[in-house]
Formats: sequence, structure tokens, C-alpha cells
Amino acid sequence: YLCNLVALANQKYETFKARYSKLGLKVAIRVGMSKIDVGEEELVIVDEDVKNANIIVGTYEGLDYLIRSGQYSDLGDIGVVIIDEIQSLSDEERGPELDGLIARIRSLFPKCQIIALSASVGNPEELARNLNLKLVRYSERPVPLERHLVICLSEKDKLKAIENVIKQEWRTISSRGFRGQTIIFTNSRRRAHQISNWLNKRGLKVATYHAGLTYPRRKMIELGFENGFYQAVVTTYALGAGFDAPASMVVFESLAQGINFITKSMFENMAGRAGRLGKHDRGRVVILVEPGKKYRGAVEETEDSVAIKLLEEELEPVEFSYDIEGCADQVLAYISAKGEVFLDDLKQYYSMLLGASENLDHVLETLLKDGMITMNNGKVAVTPLGRATATSFYKLSEVKIAKKYLKDDMNVLDVAILLEPFTQIYVSTKVQGELEKAFNVRFSSKLFSDAILDVMDVSTKKEMPKLPKWLLELFAKWSLEFFNCKCKEAPFCEHGIVNLCKKIVKLRLEEKLKLREISSRLQKEYELYVYPGDLFRWLDSLIHKLRGISRLAKVWNLKEAAETAEQIVKRIERP
Repeated sequence: YLCNLVALANQKYETFKARYSKLGLKVAIRVGMSKIDVGEEELVIVDEDVKNANIIVGTYEGLDYLIRSGQYSDLGDIGVVIIDEIQSLSDEERGPELDGLIARIRSLFPKCQIIALSASVGNPEELARNLNLKLVRYSERPVPLERHLVICLSEKDKLKAIENVIKQEWRTISSRGFRGQTIIFTNSRRRAHQISNWLNKRGLKVATYHAGLTYPRRKMIELGFENGFYQAVVTTYALGAGFDAPASMVVFESLAQGINFITKSMFENMAGRAGRLGKHDRGRVVILVEPGKKYRGAVEETEDSVAIKLLEEELEPVEFSYDIEGCADQVLAYISAKGEVFLDDLKQYYSMLLGASENLDHVLETLLKDGMITMNNGKVAVTPLGRATATSFYKLSEVKIAKKYLKDDMNVLDVAILLEPFTQIYVSTKVQGELEKAFNVRFSSKLFSDAILDVMDVSTKKEMPKLPKWLLELFAKWSLEFFNCKCKEAPFCEHGIVNLCKKIVKLRLEEKLKLREISSRLQKEYELYVYPGDLFRWLDSLIHKLRGISRLAKVWNLKEAAETAEQIVKRIERP
């Protein structure tokens, strides 16, 4: 069973283990997480041995690592592969990886059955035909769903409407004896906290839920909601798929995700969470719209016109196409898995890639030129560099960046951060409020947004609104410690983010701080905020980049760089 989210993989793993262990079946999980010691602040899932497993649950990348590294024989004789959320093929980042993974599974395990699942594919017949699968279309819904469009004249009207529908739903008790509970979707974490705080002040029991919270906090909210402690949970679209709770009603407070409107498939996925079989008699979806409202940066459409489209239009088709680098990544992954492959076999594999838009000869020329493969007598073989690249999930462009900077003796940590910068760093509400007051416009809370960076260098602004002394001193502190390069592009260059990320890693390595302690220190000293959950995922990603650097450095005979990368990994995991 393969899916796109670690949280979903873990849910299925626990479900399958409880269900099938009684039958003597062994269940194993593969999600590719590092082993960061963060105490109870986050759930660290350790990959298990798959050799003797009857059922393997994993993320796409978690399983693909075994294939790319040539260990696919450990999977044994696979009978069935279930690929959940198949619409991820449309995803710009992960689509090519999923496309390649399906082709690799088909090539390496030709007898296995593939079952693809999705609730949001607009072109199911075409997709089934492209994947050579038989379409099983089920359009019935076991719990009927009501849809309501509510017109609000302001944000305050929306809050009052949310309060009213939550109370009404809470008073509704199903024939099974369950009270009605609500999930509220909004477009940002900041807004989620604002809505939650307002509702709690009105006497309701409401929690905010998003990926930035620590694992114990998220788990506590999940259990509290399932046990009927909370009347409602406010969350963002970004984590909608990860919150699998038995709600009877879903409310759309906003139809935007960030600064763009949500898609039809996102809407259907979120709306589908209303009404749970065995608990509720019906599900209810409430869309709140403010006529004429537009979002900064979004396409020129109003909230009410988008709402009508979401209710009336068909689902978007799953479409896929990727460039030469995407094609090269997936070809290299297959060659790496096999070690050596006949050109005819490679052509057959390449024909299975749905999004491959480049000629295979051109792709092989690119890999050959970059030193990833060798070609002799109708055979294509992976080089040590190619194997290191494929198992590290590095793009060809990232390998070139790593090589350039490592050969120039750049600090290993700097290279890893350049490849995996941490952008989810926010200014405090105090700073944000002061800027909005001074400029009389809404400011993004993200430190590295253009608006925040633009006002930092106040000495270059002749008509700058008057800012308080403490804020000017704070900007000066940021400039001295983080944005201290001589670049013409400063503070819009990469040095500010690299220096701030190095500060975070330093707090972990030298002061041995845990996630919440790092967050508290940044807020206390710099009026900056990072969510512990975001910090955990970034450190996990940074570790994977460092391991990739170590593999590449060994190929390039840069022993010191390889050893340094491995030492940093060990110290991040267990400082």
C-alpha cells in the first residue's frame, strides 16, 4: 500500500497491523524518515525490514528508495500494489516520481496487480486507459451530502455564521447517538488561529490544527475530536488530507489556499470529509462567500464566482508532462535499480512513462554527458555517481550545484542549506502588527516575503513611514547577524536564509535544544517564529540532503566533505 503522506501511511500501518496481525501476517512500514531524537515532540517512524513482511505500507519515496538502490529483491514476490491518491500524478513536484515508480514496479514485478485509488480524477476513463487498468467507477455515497452556499457581507459576518452553524450542528444528534461536529477550512495558519480564538471566546470548544504543531498536540486534538470533546476544529487546506476525523459538517471559511483559489479536486476532497458511515445520517457542506471579495495575488476572480464554479464544474483532469531533467531522473532511477540494463528493456520501460516528453536518445545523451551512465554493446550501466544521485533523489541540477560548491571548498552545511532552505520562518505578530499599522496594508507573516525584506533596509527608503525605535533596532540586528553580505541583491539574495538556517542548526548542535526550545529562542531574541512541526520536517529533509552530499563527495574523492556531512547528520539526530 503506497500513498503520498507520512501521516496517512502511518494511519494505514496501524490499521493493517491491528487487523492482520491476528491472522499471523507481518506488516512493515517504509517512509524514509531520519532518526532525529526530539523526545516526545514529534513522531519518528523507523523503517522496518521488509524481507519477511506480508504487507508493506509506505510513501512513494519510502518504497522507491529500495528500488533505486538495487534492493528491490528484498520486496519478494509482490502480488498486489495499491497506489492511493493516484491524482498525485498531476503534482508538479511528485508527479514525475510517482509516474516513474509505477513504471519501475511494472518493469521489475510484471506479474503484480496494480490498484489505483482516487476520489478526485476528472478523466478517469483516459487515466485508466493510459495506466492500462480497468476502470471501476463508484459514484454512490453511503452518507447523503447537503451543500449550502451562505452569503456574508464581511469577515465578521463569516465568524458569526460559523458560530451559528457549529452550535446548530452540535445540537443535532444522529440516529446512532453522535453529536454533530465541524471541520472549518481556511487559507492560512494565522487565520485558523484567529477564527479559533474568536470562537473560543464565544464559549465554544474549538481547536486549531495544522502541520506546524508538535505531534503530541496534533494527536491530542485528533483524539479530543474523535471523543467528542471539541465542537469544531479549524485547519488549513494544506493539512486537510492528514486530518481524518469523523466530522458531520465541513465549513469553507475561505476559498483560497494562500493567495490562490482552491481547485475543484481540493474542494471535493475536503467536502467529502462531511458525514461518516456508521456515525452520521447525513453530511453537510457550508460554503461562506463574501460577494466581490478578491485575494491579493490571486487570479482576477471574486469569491462568489469561484464558489459557483466549484459547485457546478467538473473535476480537473489528471495531466502530466515533464522536462528533460524530469525524464532523466526517472530513467536514471531505473538504470540504478537494475545496475545494468539492455537498451531494448530501457526503451520498453521508457514507453511506460506517461509524462515523458523527450526523446530517449536525448535523455541518454544528457545522462552520459553528466557522468551518470556508461553505454557499451547495447547495454546501459549506472556509474557510482549515477547510483549516488538516484539513491539520494537528487536532480541533475542539484548534483551540479553540489559539485561546484564542494570543489570550491564551501562549507558542507552551507551547501546542504542551499539545496534545502528552510523558508517557513515567520515574523512575530508584534512585528507584523506594527508594519501593518505603519503602512496601512496587510503584510505576509513570512520573513522571506518580498514585502518584509523590502522594508528591512530602512536606510534606503526616503519616504519611509515612521517606525518605532525597537523595530528599527530589530531590523539592524537581523542585518548584522543574518543579512550581512555585500551582495547587490541583498537582502533578496540567498545569504540571509543560509545564515538564519545555520543559526537554527547551531542551536541544535551546540546548545542541544529541542524543537520548542529552538522556537522559543528565536522568538525571544529575534521576534521570529518557527512552528516545531515545520522545523522537524526541515531537519529531516536537511539530513537527507547531507546524506546525499556524503554519497556524492565519496564519488568525487572528497573524503573530508563526506565525513563532515555524516558527522553533522549524527549530531542533528542525537546532539
